[in-house]
Amino acid sequence: MCAIGDPCNGIYIVRSGSFKSFCLDENGETQVLGFHLPGEIFGINGILTGRYSQFVEALGTASVCKIPLTMFNATNSTTGYPAVSLLRIIGQVLARDHKLIYMLGRMTAQRKFAYFLVDLVDRLRIFGIEQGEFTLSMSRADIANYLGLAIETISRLFTQLHARDLVDVNRRHLRIRNMETLRAMAKERPATQLLLDKAG
Repeated sequence: MCAIGDPCNGIYIVRSGSFKSFCLDENGETQVLGFHLPGEIFGINGILTGRYSQFVEALGTASVCKIPLTMFNATNSTTGYPAVSLLRIIGQVLARDHKLIYMLGRMTAQRKFAYFLVDLVDRLRIFGIEQGEFTLSMSRADIANYLGLAIETISRLFTQLHARDLVDVNRRHLRIRNMETLRAMAKERPATQLLLDKAG
């Protein structure tokens, strides 16, 4: 879909399915930067320099709507609203990304994973997908890479959450059984830690 160095001539809105953005380090290893769900955008990273700075690929069957950058040119509008809309979109995306980077950098593995699942459910719910039950489009390897964890850790965390009746997992199909406790884990409330200690 997008490749590093390609000319940036538009941004993309996900219509269906999901996408993964990533880059390659100096050793050619993949670093997952994010996942883009229905209703979300990608491609804004290329606006400043005129070229995309990330790779983006579809996770399975997916579709997008491309919005040419010329549509946001204030000179094409007497009010300048298109340009203002683009700035608002960029601000929302950057604010969310900065919050996520800050949060994940300070979390334990368990809290990172709980935060990831809660965030995923909330984003899907905005698009009208039933809260708490969905199919993960991303692999466990991609999730591990994104969160900075080992894939064995992700598998272990899935097993722990299932053992505590917080989630049901069948391959990539996931059902959240106790969203309240999962949210509390993501916020790392003391009461939740006591609950988990008793359950363990």
